[in-house]
Amino acid sequence: MRGDDKGLLTKDDLNAIRGFIQSNRNIPHKHRKGHLQKLIPDTPFKKTSAPSDNITGLKLAPMMPLESSIDVPIRFEPPAEFGAPKLIDLRSVVSPVQQLFMFMKNASGPPSNAPSVDMRKSQKDSKSQFTPKTSPPGARVVAARDYVLRALTCRRAGQRKQESIAYFNTAALYYNNTDYDKAIEYLTRCIAILEKLSDRVGLVVVHNIIGICYHRLQKYKTAIHHYKKQESLCGYYGRAIAQVNMGVAYSALDEKGFAIQALLDAVDNSKMTQDMCVESISLGNLGLAYLRYGNLRAAQENLESCMELCSLSCDEAGAAICLLLLGEVYSLVKDYKRAQFYFSNALRIAIDGGVKDVEQVARVSLGVSRGNDQYNAKCSELISSLMGDTTQQLITNNQFINDETVI
Repeated sequence: MRGDDKGLLTKDDLNAIRGFIQSNRNIPHKHRKGHLQKLIPDTPFKKTSAPSDNITGLKLAPMMPLESSIDVPIRFEPPAEFGAPKLIDLRSVVSPVQQLFMFMKNASGPPSNAPSVDMRKSQKDSKSQFTPKTSPPGARVVAARDYVLRALTCRRAGQRKQESIAYFNTAALYYNNTDYDKAIEYLTRCIAILEKLSDRVGLVVVHNIIGICYHRLQKYKTAIHHYKKQESLCGYYGRAIAQVNMGVAYSALDEKGFAIQALLDAVDNSKMTQDMCVESISLGNLGLAYLRYGNLRAAQENLESCMELCSLSCDEAGAAICLLLLGEVYSLVKDYKRAQFYFSNALRIAIDGGVKDVEQVARVSLGVSRGNDQYNAKCSELISSLMGDTTQQLITNNQFINDETVI
């Protein structure tokens, strides 16, 4: 990073360099206008932290390997001072391919965000190698009781901040155990304390997590209420995360206008952060929303933008999923030639990145698209041949009638 805390190469820098190269590609050096070195940032550079919210300093929680962040609520990483257990999201149980099949199944109709797994089922039943190892559910419940005792002790000692942290950590353990009702109970206690303390950072984190809990319980309107509370306390970065979650919740309620507007706002705010991760998540969700509601042109534009950002950030799984969804866009309009192009590229990226399950879907989708294309070609040939025979027969009959008339 540069010493002035600006990005090493921003989008404006890249566009300026690209424009200089394109405009001077075939011009001799002595006749070129400007100097390329003036477009490249000065040294020395220094390493800076990853993008975060400009008001609260909070960051997006890291994704598990090969996970998709499309059509699921996303959350903040709790502050280090909380000392919270590592949160495990429900989507860790569902592979990107399972999500992708749900996307394609619902692409031409209203969204269906019903959970694809039993929400009360323990995460230890997941066979995914990417699900982090944690203690058994029973041990988490015992630890939760210890945190409750710690909260009561802190209350007696007048340490309200520590009491709120103990309640948050209790809720985190129930969250990991997918007992969202219990998690909401302790997060509500935490909010009451943090509001009295006017703790902005804590309130943002808690509203974000409690909104996701309600989201998992399919109480989308209550989830949206908490997302809006989070949005009002954050900068561009935090607002983008809240608006992505609102867009996903509105899609679950089949509120087309509100969903698309929330995601458009998320894209605008994420661009202000210059964080490719948040921007790609916003664009991917917006593209999927347009795809579900039948605006294929807008879906194509946003998914292509998302794919470009995924490529720049070396997110091979994200790029492959965008390519698969773009192939689905062209399959819906029965343009199987272009669909094959996107499916074949998705297959190539999935193979290069070792994304086995996406590779399997790409192979199947490519095969289906080729089959449909060949079927259409055969039908066209058959129709052409039938039309040709019919035309020839009509010409023959017309000639016979004319001959009889002459006779």
